[in-house]
Amino acid sequence: GLPPAHSGIYGAWSTDGISWSPPKQLVADQAVPQTGMSVSWEASIAFDDASGSEGTLIYGYSPKWGSVPHYMAGRRIRISL
Repeated sequence: GLPPAHSGIYGAWSTDGISWSPPKQLVADQAVPQTGMSVSWEASIAFDDASGSEGTLIYGYSPKWGSVPHYMAGRRIRISL
């Protein structure tokens, strides 16, 4: 029942696929469904600029797991290495 201080959706980035940045929290929320609590899951980024650094983070979201509806949520994101 505590707020998700270290839970949610995280991202890590690499320019070479070998060395990765430390994970950064992108969405603070429950990552494991618990009845009656919000949860966010299954994130993807749809990049929409020529440099591949800006786009929309798209993910599933439920404000209260165990009841409907669930939503597909999105927010703008910019990645700078």
